[in-house]
Amino acid sequence: MHAYSSEAGVFVVLSDGAGGRRDARLAAQVTSEAAARSLIGTRLRLNDAIASMQSAHALLHSLAALGRCAPDCATTMVIAIANDDGLLVCSAGDSLAWLVEGGTWTSLTEGSAFLTPSGAFAPSSTYMPGHREGGRLVVASDGLLPALARSRARNGNWSVGDLVQAAQDAGSSDDISAVCVSWDPEWAAQGADAAWGAGTVSRANEPGGAR
Repeated sequence: MHAYSSEAGVFVVLSDGAGGRRDARLAAQVTSEAAARSLIGTRLRLNDAIASMQSAHALLHSLAALGRCAPDCATTMVIAIANDDGLLVCSAGDSLAWLVEGGTWTSLTEGSAFLTPSGAFAPSSTYMPGHREGGRLVVASDGLLPALARSRARNGNWSVGDLVQAAQDAGSSDDISAVCVSWDPEWAAQGADAAWGAGTVSRANEPGGAR
């Protein structure tokens, strides 16, 4: 999982290897790193997000062709971008993203094909224009689902660490990665660092860690 801020905004890249597949963790690690590197220095627009995910997919294909990863490995990916223009999410697989405003959770991802060495590149995308002051962007692996039912009713009185803990308490045995980015009222004046500083990163059993 990678999270960066710049004058163009904040972006989060989260990948989660498909369970039961050989080299799933490797696939998640190399694709998230490739996508994050591709996004650094861009204007963080839709074409940047799609191009970065496409470069990660191409890398996975190349590694399989060289015999450096299993040809049937697979990973999810969510690229979420938040800035003054709005909120943009591109996703592949079943990892998740929500916009949280008060007690309302709005899903920003749809189930789509995983990234695989030989599979078609067909991500889904969601764009919500405008600055959403007071909103929070949550990006997570699907292991967070058991916690979500408990947490939806909370009127903003939670942290992403609470969500991860609730998933573990509910018996989730999956690796869990989650990140929350809060919009900051002074975003335009202070830049994206203020917005990211108001966010929280938490994880459990996640091999790559947050960066």
